[in-house]
Amino acid sequence: AAYVRTSPGTISNGGFNITIDQPINSETGTDGGMIFKGSGVTTLTAAHGYNGPTAVNAGTLMVNGSIGSGTVTVASGAALSGTGTVGGNVNWQTGSSASFTLTNNGSGNGTPLYVSGTVTLNNNGVKINVLGSTPLPVGSYDLMYSGGVSGSFAVTPTFTGAGVAGGTVSTVTISGGTATLTVLLGGNTW
Repeated sequence: AAYVRTSPGTISNGGFNITIDQPINSETGTDGGMIFKGSGVTTLTAAHGYNGPTAVNAGTLMVNGSIGSGTVTVASGAALSGTGTVGGNVNWQTGSSASFTLTNNGSGNGTPLYVSGTVTLNNNGVKINVLGSTPLPVGSYDLMYSGGVSGSFAVTPTFTGAGVAGGTVSTVTISGGTATLTVLLGGNTW
């Protein structure tokens, strides 16, 4: 394991896509948190026990494991992503974005992001990576569960991967602490 002391630890991905599968923990129980930067994607896969704040200053932080109870702040131009658990609050600042992975398991999304705290949004852009080779059919897919949401994501998402079925329209809405993608039949019908 790696340990964070009272000053924040910093990881720069140098513009590359990197995966950190070793835990980052607090050395003393109270720590300075972590700063993530670099234009690539930094993926955290382990259970990370540090509890200070997390600053996503550039690139994408993908939480596929878990991080502690400190607040995550996503700066303008940066993104937060993942299929794991954020133990604290998340603040997506104006100009930052969210990226969600969607696995259609036949009854919704099998890979949502969990935020134990509350989420602050500022009309942030949403990118959805649809896994597999089949575009999403009409339906509702929960992208994120949280303790509550203030603000909203941009209504219209962008897609990578398999995307959505032709002839559909997609919107992202917030209800309580849940962000949901809704895919409906749409477009001109004449």
